[in-house]
Amino acid sequence: MKKMGAYIKQEGFGIMKIIKVSLDNKIDFKMPIVLGMGQFDGLHYAHMYIINKVISDAKSLNVSSAIITFDPHPDYVLEKRVKEGYLTPLKEKKEILADLGLDYLIVIKFSKEVASLPYQEYEKQFLDNLNIKKMIVGFDYHYGKFATGSTETLKRKYNLEVVDEIKYEQVKVGSNLIRQYLEDGKVSKANFLLGRNYYITGIVNKGSRIGSTLGYKTANISLDSSFYSLKLGVYAVIVSYDGNKYQGICNIGHNPSFNYQEKARAEVHLFDFDKVIYGEQIKVEFIEFLREEKIYSSKEELKKQIDLDIKLAKSILKEE
Repeated sequence: MKKMGAYIKQEGFGIMKIIKVSLDNKIDFKMPIVLGMGQFDGLHYAHMYIINKVISDAKSLNVSSAIITFDPHPDYVLEKRVKEGYLTPLKEKKEILADLGLDYLIVIKFSKEVASLPYQEYEKQFLDNLNIKKMIVGFDYHYGKFATGSTETLKRKYNLEVVDEIKYEQVKVGSNLIRQYLEDGKVSKANFLLGRNYYITGIVNKGSRIGSTLGYKTANISLDSSFYSLKLGVYAVIVSYDGNKYQGICNIGHNPSFNYQEKARAEVHLFDFDKVIYGEQIKVEFIEFLREEKIYSSKEELKKQIDLDIKLAKSILKEE
């Protein structure tokens, strides 16, 4: 087996290994496994049901657990979606799966050439050399050219278990629903389906320092395009830094009132925090959408609004 790279995390349940493959790098992996397959962007409730079942069934059968996913997302390669960004970029996906106790994450480099493979060729390239004792996929899983491979074709060759559709408010739980919630500012609903708070990470940099002139120091981070973007506006947030968590508010936007920025960025004000953390990485978890970004005629008017934002955020975050 030719390894093109491996990610190993030793924490909690043990070690997870990453196996990266492509059309030029056929899988040849003889370890007996229970295998789950899917894009798993978001690792939401329905995804976690499949993944946890893969892990638990593998333990019951005394074999290893494995997941196959793609990078980059097929929708971007095939231009099915204009707005880019992931609910869980690959780095975050690795960390979450490692913490769950998954043994192997197989990442297929997706391309138009991979998309053009007939489903039989896809199986030959990516599945036939795996020692699959059991396979678990969602009811709507498809693969191969024109998505002609399905649960029906998988049943012909593999010991397959199909997970039925899971709904929330009469709608299928899926990554598209969560993306729509984020675009609409319904972050609490997105968090419910994710089973955790939606978050972004970034490096703190020097901003325009408008907040400081108003008496509110802010940690400014450039928005990483690998994360799916949220509705512009102000949020109640929880920020992780240096092993500690802090409550605060975060504005996602262009700062239209006094120093317009062409590219949207995140400005975070942490409550009861006065450290200088330029160049440090922080994690920002979004708890609740407070309001849309507005234009203010004066700094005094903006300051009054920020005071109201802080008061509202504190009332929300006291429950966290």
